[in-house]
Amino acid sequence: MRRGATMTAAGIEDPEAAGRRDAGRRRRWTRLGLAGAALVGVGLVVLPWLPRDRPMPLPPQLDEGGAGHRLLAELAADVDRVCATGDVAALQELVTPELWQDLLRRVTAAGATESLEVAFRQLRSVVGDLATTPLLAGVAGDDQAILVFSRMRPAVDAGYPTSRSLFGLRFRWSGRRFLLDAKENRVVQPGEEPQALSQELADALYRRPQ
Repeated sequence: MRRGATMTAAGIEDPEAAGRRDAGRRRRWTRLGLAGAALVGVGLVVLPWLPRDRPMPLPPQLDEGGAGHRLLAELAADVDRVCATGDVAALQELVTPELWQDLLRRVTAAGATESLEVAFRQLRSVVGDLATTPLLAGVAGDDQAILVFSRMRPAVDAGYPTSRSLFGLRFRWSGRRFLLDAKENRVVQPGEEPQALSQELADALYRRPQ
């Protein structure tokens, strides 16, 4: 005899009691099923909000004053402000580990107590006022973006002719944000065309996928 079964005088289980028992079982299973579905639903709601990588958001060509140029110029301005305060931890959040290690190697090679300050000052000379500096080349692809721009001394300084230098910055897309990855500069020699040289510098900074 099943536990909890109700018997009639003839020794046969009461059909009404059996029906109530089966209905109770179905209700318990229904509650369990609904609870499981609720847990799955919570998972479906929560999972899309978990951090996940996104594709690199910039177009292949970056134009002066465009959204891509402004975005990278804002990052450069953040690097400039952090270097001005000497906040080492904050700078590490804005640059790739490779650039940070490169800065440390330069500091170690200099061997001076003020060398980190010098490295920060040199970095500021490149990234400062990027938003208002003429952009000569801007390209993006894979996980990187490159800006090449020019800087000049005022027209004539103490009798010396105007000089122009090109500066290139490479930014890396981490899947969630851009980080400053590398910097390079070249002096424009007499007879060289800055626009053509800027394309060469952009090509030199661009890292092809392995």
